[in-house]
Amino acid sequence: MNTEKMCYGCFREKEPGVCPHCGYDEMKGQPFSALPPGTILNGRYVAGKALSQEASAIVYAGYDLKLEAVVEIREYMPQGIAARGEDGYVVEPIESAAQEYRDGLERFQHEMRTAAGGSRTDGMTVQDCFRENGTAYAVLQGTGDSGKTGSIEQRVTAGVTERAANLSTVQDEKRENGFLKIMKENALLRWLIIGAAAAVVVFAVIFPAAGVYGGKELSSVPGEDTVPSTTQEASVPSAAPTITPTPEKTPEPTPSAPEMVKTDLGNLSASIDIPAGWTEDAESWTFTNPEGTISLFMEFYDYPYAAPIYSMSDIEANIDALVSSNVQAVVGEGSSTILATERHEANGTQGIRTDLTVTTAEGSVGMSLLYAEGKNGFGCYLIGGMYPPDDAYSYSIVRSAMDSFTVNGAAMTDSALFTDSRLDFKFLYDTTVVPDGVEVTEMVMNDSGEHFYAAFLYPVSGNRNIVVEVENGSPAGATAAEVLEKLSGAFTASYPSHTVGEPATNVAGGVEWQTRSYLTNIDGTDYVFSFSAADIGGKPYVVGIKTDEANQQTATLAATDILQTLRPV
Repeated sequence: MNTEKMCYGCFREKEPGVCPHCGYDEMKGQPFSALPPGTILNGRYVAGKALSQEASAIVYAGYDLKLEAVVEIREYMPQGIAARGEDGYVVEPIESAAQEYRDGLERFQHEMRTAAGGSRTDGMTVQDCFRENGTAYAVLQGTGDSGKTGSIEQRVTAGVTERAANLSTVQDEKRENGFLKIMKENALLRWLIIGAAAAVVVFAVIFPAAGVYGGKELSSVPGEDTVPSTTQEASVPSAAPTITPTPEKTPEPTPSAPEMVKTDLGNLSASIDIPAGWTEDAESWTFTNPEGTISLFMEFYDYPYAAPIYSMSDIEANIDALVSSNVQAVVGEGSSTILATERHEANGTQGIRTDLTVTTAEGSVGMSLLYAEGKNGFGCYLIGGMYPPDDAYSYSIVRSAMDSFTVNGAAMTDSALFTDSRLDFKFLYDTTVVPDGVEVTEMVMNDSGEHFYAAFLYPVSGNRNIVVEVENGSPAGATAAEVLEKLSGAFTASYPSHTVGEPATNVAGGVEWQTRSYLTNIDGTDYVFSFSAADIGGKPYVVGIKTDEANQQTATLAATDILQTLRPV
């Protein structure tokens, strides 16, 4: 094959531009700080589109030039302790985690070499394993007979490429719709983005120039529609909710189940058994029976707006808010009665399932919602079913499908988890909004000389004036209120000429954030500075934004993800 005309999404020949076969757009670049598409590895393998990022590896669609076959390539790239070098290829561990990186690299290569020639539990066979670019790579092929539908070529070209363009479009639309919805419901955002003279920014907090941090100027600073949860003290929930036993009136599965067909869920990196003859929606993972009386739907949530999900305990702690938000999203106005809430475990997947009846002006419907852990290190799956109420047969079909749900790998998403051993917090960021990832920089407090670290995100490549900063605010104060007071004083001292926004308190990700915003002119350009702080787990965490009007939406999206997902580690 002519590699110069190769599509790095499906590996068919094409002319420059968007691939007519799979919709892959080579101009959009790679997420996850991944290798440039078209990179040749070991003189034989072409690394193409980055499919997903797991805790310790980036997964690529790949092509074996020798065998002329589509493969899967896994690159050891542990989050939080390593980064891509300046050349765009070499993987370099951070200095403080060099030994941890080397140990993980050895484990990765040992596991892959041990599995070479044999079929893994996910139906993939390790074909090759080698070192290059300071890291290790494994090349895998599908066996086609171990629970996954089809070979690796079928999975990549059918399960990935046929939906790749749709996934990107759907995610963009969901993000836009979510942004507009937040705008409508949040008075602070409306003021910042449409009001007072310069418009711009969401919650956020910490920086000001020369006032607080060692003379650091920002210009020279070196990654769903739901119902908001009840305002609470910003602490990470730990106690699990009361799990009620299944009432006797819950319909019991019937033995006369239909023929079930294992279905690959493509970009969700999962599979589920669906009754034969059901119709699949072209735009989403929704399936409906021929009569139109039963439906099943699957989603992966990077983070629900009610609260971020990092573990099974987070699902348990937030199950009521998750159910409430999804019920309203599906049926709008109406009432619901919970019949049962139970723990679920099947095929190595854990979750919480809730059965309920929803009543609207049009009538009643039975609903089952299963929230399940994934393999991304964040987020959760939603497997939902709707059926006639009190219909035991329909309910049994939904339960059977839920019991078959299997997670095969990390769901494909634009979100990435940021963690770093030098920082005591984590958050999610959108790699399409922050393509250059997250930088960690050592800082110094002016008044005390105390050293600390902060995370910096630059949503606009090449523009260091548009920045989001995240840190533990303890060097500036013991509480969120003290931190805001110190930051506000430092800002007003540094920029005497400014316009002050109304102080506000808002809830994001189940956490109450206090916000102060300012508008000032720097060298002829209007900038909005926004400082937000919240007490989480007994410590004050802060997020800050500096942005001009032209980049307000991009900066807003970058900050929103952080405010919704920041948690201590």
